[in-house]
Amino acid sequence: MHIRHLAALFAVLVSLPAAATDVPPMEVIELGGRAIAVRVADSPTANQTLAVATSSGIILVDSQPAPTLARECRRLIAEHFGRSDFSYLILTHDDIDHIGGTTAFPDVRIVAQQACATVTRNILRDVQGTTAGLTVWDENRIARLQAELAGVDAESQRAREIRAEIATCEVCIADYRSGAWVPRVPSVTFAEMWTLDAGDTVVTCWFLGLGHSQSDILIHFETEGILCVGDAISKQYLCPGVDPELTRSVDVEHWCWALDSALEKEFDTVVWGHRGFLTRDDISNRAGYIRALWDGVLSLKTSGSSLASAHTSLVLANLFPNLAPTVAEMAMLLGLPEAAIATAAEAQHAANVDLFWRVAR
Repeated sequence: MHIRHLAALFAVLVSLPAAATDVPPMEVIELGGRAIAVRVADSPTANQTLAVATSSGIILVDSQPAPTLARECRRLIAEHFGRSDFSYLILTHDDIDHIGGTTAFPDVRIVAQQACATVTRNILRDVQGTTAGLTVWDENRIARLQAELAGVDAESQRAREIRAEIATCEVCIADYRSGAWVPRVPSVTFAEMWTLDAGDTVVTCWFLGLGHSQSDILIHFETEGILCVGDAISKQYLCPGVDPELTRSVDVEHWCWALDSALEKEFDTVVWGHRGFLTRDDISNRAGYIRALWDGVLSLKTSGSSLASAHTSLVLANLFPNLAPTVAEMAMLLGLPEAAIATAAEAQHAANVDLFWRVAR
């Protein structure tokens, strides 16, 4: 959730019982060798924190939404590796559920694209106002989840998921009310690229460009063969999910450059910001789609064609490599019929045609 979306929440007042503060169970997922991901167990929307144990210290990607969750995450990582020499925390973007737990790492250098530091400073100018809005947001979410929970089998997987999400919201609310939620401003920032030689691996970060947020980056761990993509890319998007307020500032050519740069690297595992993982093919398919759609739009616009002709001639099935298996995977992930996902994909594609046409020069 973006900070600019919070203002509308202040008019909403919801009175709920006092929140419990027990930390929900968290799980550790081994990604091979010395890399793990940590997240709230059962929650389908859980934020993932990547941890890589290098000879230069433990390097993290993304904090949890709130300090209490981040402290438990930190404890589990130290317990798993038998060491606690945390050195860097890299933030994939500036959304509050990714930067909110940075307070739990006061001794760690925080790395991010420069716009992330700007957003964090803006938040710190009115932390009380921000946490008031976040509290209302999470209280409303708890109310919706409790209503859903009342209608499902208490022993079902969905019931477990709902309870995990409620517990996460309750912990966050407790941190907002206690004043513990005070994100740290990144101490190491960059505009386009940042590289760290960690001794036994090299970490490279690229600015993906405006899209999901103002500061989306891709992060590559060389020895581990891991790419982190934050929330900008997931199985739910055909290309970076774009915030409506950023559409006029999108630079598709920059997206292409960043994705091509990532695909020049070796990686098998793709960690995105929430529960689940992607593959190299997922990234390659989306990069191919973006380039094909962009080239098609530029060609049509140069020739004097209309937007209507772009919608007619730029057919999704012709532009997206392996669309059918991708739709099947999305359907499985979301628990929806493939026909519904195919329809949603076409709607995404139509919106992408409009977006690309708007920003093409």
